[in-house]
Amino acid sequence: MNRPPTEIEKYARRFGYDVEYTDLPPAIGGHVLPDGKRLCIVVNRTWPAPEQDFTIAHEVVHCRLHYGQKLVPLKIIREFQANSLAWVIMFWIGKPETFAACLERHPLALPQAMLGLFAGMILLAEDRLEPYRNKIQARFRKQKP
Repeated sequence: MNRPPTEIEKYARRFGYDVEYTDLPPAIGGHVLPDGKRLCIVVNRTWPAPEQDFTIAHEVVHCRLHYGQKLVPLKIIREFQANSLAWVIMFWIGKPETFAACLERHPLALPQAMLGLFAGMILLAEDRLEPYRNKIQARFRKQKP
């Protein structure tokens, strides 16, 4: 592409994934393509930039959670996971206007976006509370009769 990489594209590259833009059928936003020992995220060049970013985030989730795993969830669950976490990536790493533009074009995705953000906040809170987990558990054990 002739534009500088977006924050979402930089995010994908930090994990070692290549990102390529090419012509795909209009209904296809992108997919993951093995390229030797690396994975390449292929993105539909004709889609609007916000949706290209969403596609990259979506495919990063597939790469991280599903690609190369022996046991993977059903396709509907994989897609739900990828969509939900892609909204989290869009919100935290992308630009707010990109997140908003994507939701504007797909208003029915709002519940899934909110669910993804809520789940992301819970995971973030758990991660931040982890160092205190043993102290909290010990305190509860002392209170039992």
